[in-house]
Amino acid sequence: MSDTELKKEYALSDTENEKKRLQEQSRIIMQTTRRIFELAGIEKGMKVLELGTGAGDVALLLAEMVGSEGEVVSIERNPEILKTAKQRAEEGGYKNIRFVGGDISAAEPEGVFDALVGRAVLMYVPRPEEVLKMLLRHVKPGGVVAFQEVDFTIRPVVIPPFPLFMKLWDLLYATMEKSGTEMQMGFKLLPVYKKAGLPEPTMHLDAFIGGAGSPGIDWFVSTIRSLVPMMEKLGITTAGELGIDTLKQRLIVEAVQSGATDGLGMSNTWISAWTRKPRG
Repeated sequence: MSDTELKKEYALSDTENEKKRLQEQSRIIMQTTRRIFELAGIEKGMKVLELGTGAGDVALLLAEMVGSEGEVVSIERNPEILKTAKQRAEEGGYKNIRFVGGDISAAEPEGVFDALVGRAVLMYVPRPEEVLKMLLRHVKPGGVVAFQEVDFTIRPVVIPPFPLFMKLWDLLYATMEKSGTEMQMGFKLLPVYKKAGLPEPTMHLDAFIGGAGSPGIDWFVSTIRSLVPMMEKLGITTAGELGIDTLKQRLIVEAVQSGATDGLGMSNTWISAWTRKPRG
């Protein structure tokens, strides 16, 4: 599996907006991620291997969870986003994170780890079961394996509905799907784990719900903005047709006109799975 293969799987552009979008997304889901890692067994003193660190939010969370006596090794293939992760760790005074640039499908991390984790990463990887199987060689027997993935099987819901949101969601879905993203990665975590030689995992589904004033609208608009280059590449739509610079304002106006400011919106789902590497 080459780095080229991995790159064509990532629909979201590698821009300053994408770095901000990842951090906005993390603010929404961070407490859920923390809870999943706690349930999975991440604790003080562990050495954790994280895949696809992005802007570094999960690495920072893990660094807090394992403490100064533990260590986090985070792999990220995109050098620009990796710079952001390193900078945030330095500014935050984290001494127990080691960032490694490279393709996770060819990674050969040093040492043995107590846990292998990731968030929203396997959905962009061709043959994720092979990646897990390979990296499990670096996890000790009984070590934790925990992943949290976006799943698009259940589409977001807005009640009462309004056309602009639904149109944007259809464009987002089409772009992600046509770029090769695995749209049901959450539901496929079970067979992926089994094919990698892992026991059947414990699984959990989360979605986020809120009104028009929730922070989700900023994340949603940032996501659409990050997808624009891929939308244009695939011939789905253009920045001009979207009116990307006024998108948030138009969403708010339409929500007011449709009465949706007193309604609720539910996000697409996040599905988590955790288990332990067999001891035998």
